[in-house]
Amino acid sequence: MGVFRIAYKIHMDNFGQRTGKRLFFQPAFFNFGDSSLFSASGRKNPIAFPHAYSESDNITIEYPENLKLEQAEIPGTLKLGELGAASLSASVDNKKPFLYVTRRLNWGNKGGIFFGPETYGALKQAWDGVHQINSHQLTLRAQ
Repeated sequence: MGVFRIAYKIHMDNFGQRTGKRLFFQPAFFNFGDSSLFSASGRKNPIAFPHAYSESDNITIEYPENLKLEQAEIPGTLKLGELGAASLSASVDNKKPFLYVTRRLNWGNKGGIFFGPETYGALKQAWDGVHQINSHQLTLRAQ
């Protein structure tokens, strides 16, 4: 299994949505705007993922000092049985306006990459959960 690692700095103007004194944003920004992987309510044909995989994003978000994180609830870990897990965790630096975010996804453990139509409901439910984690929003509020 190979590991690919890259580090860079991104400046994103107008990434969040401002309403009054609040700024809403999606900390897992690599997945910003993604829709749920499976939208159909049913399936006639099997689904095959090309391979098992793992993703890990470690993100440091620096926000303006006049803003504070408001009721920062994080989804935590979604266990997907023997197939894997998805998680989102975060912490703040009390001395600097930094938010540290870690997003992880492990998929296809124990060879779980082929799914028949009879298991589509559970597969869709799992990926809807992954989508909820990926699109979770946090709020910054002006002091």
